[in-house]
Amino acid sequence: MFSPFVTMWLVIIKTLCIEYIPRANDPEKDWSTRNIKLRHSRKFWYFSNIMVVSMLASKHPHGDQAFKDALLTAFSKPPAERLADAIMESQPLGLGCLLDTYGHFLDFMSSNDNRAALAKVSHEDRYKMNLENPFPMMKFNSDLLHSEIMAILEEVGISVRSRVISWFML
Repeated sequence: MFSPFVTMWLVIIKTLCIEYIPRANDPEKDWSTRNIKLRHSRKFWYFSNIMVVSMLASKHPHGDQAFKDALLTAFSKPPAERLADAIMESQPLGLGCLLDTYGHFLDFMSSNDNRAALAKVSHEDRYKMNLENPFPMMKFNSDLLHSEIMAILEEVGISVRSRVISWFML
């Protein structure tokens, strides 16, 4: 069997590599709900992982056992707590803005009425502006979430930003 450290990375890689198209065409799930969840939850989860790995690598530059232990501890926590641990000290305002935006998504999705309205939106009508269509509002919220993420990356410092770009974006 794999060590906890290897198992953790296999789970992360599997989650990142899940094929989108077959899941997006799943008849059990509507297109708009799937899209909004991917734009919020998946992006938030991925960003929390990127930041915790990058910040811990700064604290443990030799990748020793302490680094592995810190990663295992971090990945045992929910994404919001993991992200808070990674950036609270250096980015409290950015973290607050990001959590506020993500909280709006969670609040929206906690309502059965909102989920039902979102489920009714077809791909072709997603940007039609009317009171029954929540997709434009939630798309805007996901764009705001993305902006908050980019603002945090701008402020973390050159060493962490370089690590994020070279490890995760190239």
